[in-house]
Parts: sequence; C-alpha cells; structure tokens
Amino acid sequence: MSALLLLALVAPASAQEDTNSSANCGVDKMLPGTQQDLLLRAATDNTNLYGAVGTAERKVLPLMHAHEGMALFSYEQHILAGVLQVPAQAIGCESALIMAPADLTSSNWALAWSQGDVGVFYNASVTTAQAYGGAPMRGLGGFINSAASIYYGLAAPFFPTGSNTYDNGVVTWDWIAGAEVTPGTLAVRAGYVGSRGAYFQASEKTTGGFIAAAANQSFAELPYLRGGIERLRLDAVVDVIGQSSAYLRMMELPGSVGDAPSARAPNELDTFHVAQEGLGSLVDVVAAVAWKPTPMLHDLRLGLHTPDFLGIDDRYDSWQFRGMAGIVNMPASPLVGVEGGVRPSARLEAVYGYDGSSFSNVELSLKYNDPEVLTLFPYAENALDIYMLIQFGQE
Repeated sequence: MSALLLLALVAPASAQEDTNSSANCGVDKMLPGTQQDLLLRAATDNTNLYGAVGTAERKVLPLMHAHEGMALFSYEQHILAGVLQVPAQAIGCESALIMAPADLTSSNWALAWSQGDVGVFYNASVTTAQAYGGAPMRGLGGFINSAASIYYGLAAPFFPTGSNTYDNGVVTWDWIAGAEVTPGTLAVRAGYVGSRGAYFQASEKTTGGFIAAAANQSFAELPYLRGGIERLRLDAVVDVIGQSSAYLRMMELPGSVGDAPSARAPNELDTFHVAQEGLGSLVDVVAAVAWKPTPMLHDLRLGLHTPDFLGIDDRYDSWQFRGMAGIVNMPASPLVGVEGGVRPSARLEAVYGYDGSSFSNVELSLKYNDPEVLTLFPYAENALDIYMLIQFGQE
C-alpha cells in the first residue's frame, strides 16, 4: 500500500508545485484557517464512510448473510491521497511555509461468527486525516497508521471513542458490535456504535432488498439513510443480464467551515441509483440521478470485466479484473470552495476469491473522481483513492 501511495503522489502535479517533496521536509504544524477547518471536517466524513459502521455494512454483514454458518476475519485499508492542501509551518524544507498535501486513511479490523439463525459481529476502526511534507514521509505514515491500528482493534470497546487533534492532523477511533437473527431469507441486525449509539439494518437474501440507518446518541438525527435492492441475481437469466441494483440514498453535503457567507447553501444530495452489472458476463452500466439540491444526472459509467469478476462464489481460486470509466456531476458547494460540475471518473479493480468449506476474498482498487468519494468529499477533485480488503473465513 505504501508503494501505491508514493505512486499516487506524482499524479496531482499542482500539489507538487506548492509543496517541498524532499525526504527531509516535514510539517511542524498546520496554520489556522479555512483549510485546516476543512481538513477536520474531512476527518469526520472519512470516519462516516470508511469507519466502523461503513465497513461493517459494506464488507462484513453481506458475507454473514451469504454463509449461514461461518467464522470470519476481515481487514480493510483505505487511503485517499491528495484530498486537499493546507498551509503549514514546515521543518527541513526549502521554505518555512508550504502548502502541504493532506491524505485520509482508514484501517478496519473485523470479526464475525454465525451459526444457524443467529450470529454476532464486531468491527473496530482507526481513521486519520494528516498533512505531510516530503513524499516518502507520506508513504511511511500510511504504513505506520495501518500497523498500529491492530492494537485498538483488539480491545476497542474498553477504550474511549472519539478524536484527538495534533499539530499535523487528527486521529479518530470507533467501533460497532451487534447481533443478527436470520429467519428464512430475512436478516435483521441490531447493535451499538461507540460514537453514535444504536444501529439497525435489515436485508432480504432473495431479492437483495435492504434498509440501513444510524441514529446518534439521542436518536435526534439520522446521519445517513439508504434503502432499496442491491445485487439481485435471478438464476434463470443471470448469465445474460447479470445482477441488478436500485436504491435511494439521502446524504448531507458538507456544511460551512471558517468564515462562511450569509447565503444559505444546499445541505443535502439526494440521489436514485441503478446498476446493471454483468451484462453478457462482461459489461456493467451504472447511473444515478439527483433530485436535491437540483435535478441532474449525477453518475454515468460503463465498465468491462473478466467473466467471473462478480461474486466471490464465481472466482474459483483465481484473479479477476475490471475497468470502469465515465463522468460524475457534482452540485456546487460554495461553503467549501467547490464550483461543482462534470468531472471524468475512472477505476481499476483486481479481486481474488475462493469459496468452499473455507473461503478467502481479496480486493484491490484504484479510483479517480469516484462518485461515492466525491459525494462525501466534494473538495477531493482529482484525488486518488487506494483500497485493499483481505478476508478469510471458515464454515
């Protein structure tokens, strides 16, 4: 992962123009202002998407429903390189003041067990938002964050959740633990999130229907709401049309930071998503439209993959690959300095899977202007998203 991150640093040329890339260049402290405030906001958003709840929902709970009796170990590492730049006081650099590139990282350690109609799950996360000086230090920092997170992952419920702010960034700790009941094809999960409080999710195995929400400690707010049908596969036609998804998502846009203008900006991005993946076992079509804050085409992408890319049960001890490209259209977010508009979007993915009495799943990806990332980080235009997932299980 560190090597991939170093490669990512040469992609945004604008960042190199304002930053000393010497190996000895480091950040002493960030300078107060709007960019520092925005980085702190990015740290919170990073935790919401790639922290304990997001990872459990995307990568742990689906496997629990797919395997009726299992024990699972899961490790996930994510880096969003070049999310923004912040003015900083530097040490060991040619200039005492630099525009330092900032990266977001997350590390997740999960365990799950199910037997018959009952199961339990646990996931702990450490997320960071950090400004760097020289490129080598950025790669080393990502590696250190990943390695150190295992200590928190082993005993997260016994430690306080929350964030600590340092001179060059912020670190956040969180966890989720819960239980599931699976009568028939229905799966109902309830648990507790260290930083938020109650958590609930329900899904249906045959149709792929689901609804998920998280409440804060006082149940006064829903930080996100998403529901619909995901990855529906009809055996009679799956080889022809693949799998289908259709769902609604309601998500808050980033609010103001620093000295905000008095004009009120849109505070939600509400979208409807459809996807048909595996047409002819090779082609994917993904699209989304928004109706709030303004009606528009939000996402349109076309993908091409190897025949057994979709689904761990189709990979049979082999590597599979997918490439996807298209456009993403974002609304303006003036309170965080984003003009909005259409941007190119691309991703490359490699997956490995084996499914039997024991199973394994490995996922690697590089994403550029990914719609999901830009929805939560609209200021991360042209940033590179680096992702790795490793899972092992025993039935």
